[in-house]
Amino acid sequence: MAEKRERLFFLQRPPGSGYFAGHTEDVPKGLAKNYKNLGYARPATPVLPDDLPGRDELIAAGVESVDELKDMSKKELEALDGIGKAKAGKIVDYFTEDAE
Repeated sequence: MAEKRERLFFLQRPPGSGYFAGHTEDVPKGLAKNYKNLGYARPATPVLPDDLPGRDELIAAGVESVDELKDMSKKELEALDGIGKAKAGKIVDYFTEDAE
């Protein structure tokens, strides 16, 4: 029987591991529990649209859901690594166009 695994999003690199911050990995259940308890990772729930501008940068910054994203101001988006003013504007426009 295959070992049960859990998909985690890594907030930081656990010492001595091959997992890296900003990456999503399938981890054995027992190890996943330890990483979550120690604050290295959280359950991965990326539900951002594939065509969303800045999707990879948003996920790397820990923004993984549309609800989370819609709660952020343009200024908060601009402050994220790899986003900036232009990409933040495209993200805002992406959701504004959807609403029309």
